[in-house]
Amino acid sequence: MPCFFGIDIGASFTKLAAHTEGKRYIFDRFETAELPPLLLLRKIGKQILGLREDFCSDSKGAIGVGIPGFFNRTTGKIIRLTNLPGWREVAPTTVLSDETDMPAYIENDANLFALYVLFRELKLERANAVCLVLGSGVGGGIILDGKVYIGTKGFASEPGHIIIQMDGEPCGCGKRGCLEAYVGGLALEKLAKKQLERTGESLPYDFHFYPDEIYRLKDRHEAFNAAISISQKALAIGMANMVEIFDPEYIFIGGGFLSRYPDFYRRAFEIMRDYISSPRRRIKFRLVKNSEQAAVKGAVYLAKTKSEEEEDE
Repeated sequence: MPCFFGIDIGASFTKLAAHTEGKRYIFDRFETAELPPLLLLRKIGKQILGLREDFCSDSKGAIGVGIPGFFNRTTGKIIRLTNLPGWREVAPTTVLSDETDMPAYIENDANLFALYVLFRELKLERANAVCLVLGSGVGGGIILDGKVYIGTKGFASEPGHIIIQMDGEPCGCGKRGCLEAYVGGLALEKLAKKQLERTGESLPYDFHFYPDEIYRLKDRHEAFNAAISISQKALAIGMANMVEIFDPEYIFIGGGFLSRYPDFYRRAFEIMRDYISSPRRRIKFRLVKNSEQAAVKGAVYLAKTKSEEEEDE
């Protein structure tokens, strides 16, 4: 049986998964920045060859690659990766295909999260869903009629950069008032510091502004409680905007941001209901468990579906 491989290239770590029918996933992880892009891709190619020899019953298979940014869908070359300089004009699928003699396919990691949701959470149901990934920032994918929607040129679904506040907080993208300026690890740290300036509260000199710490101490510090409330309301408005546009049946949320505190999300979902029209209030809300593996598993599904599509042609 063919073997399918998934790669999730992140700013800090690259994840690799292998899967074939009847066998469990095999995972590996290593630091992304340890090698230049081409050497890293060749290293991944060698690991795939080793896994194929040990894990697969034949040499057939395919590779799915997830990236945190934009790429040219005609050439497969990288346009820009978030927090990963040096990747522009690199074509990961070309390098990996040359190294492994297997077809390779590329997709944005947030769309792969949506693909994972489609396979694992929705069981390929012909549903409409908004999928949000919250980490240091905000990403996401859209499922329309049981398919991941990518838009005209593949740049659809950038929920982190929808404007929720006119002339609001500055965002790393250069605009102001983006959802990502209020939600995610980096945004919450900035909000907490800004609120501390307002309240004048003191903290230990070695305090680390980790999202989990800010949330854990919100009942002790007015500034942290205010920052959490601002972030929750921003997320609620962002979700409401997407609900009004796409009319989904589900909202799925995953990622590492405050993943240990589901009450943060439940409260944001409750607030969202105040911002949507009444016919849309029967939306189902789901937190995706073990979502740190969602993108790399989504890359496996990408490899499987693309190779099956080509076989049917």
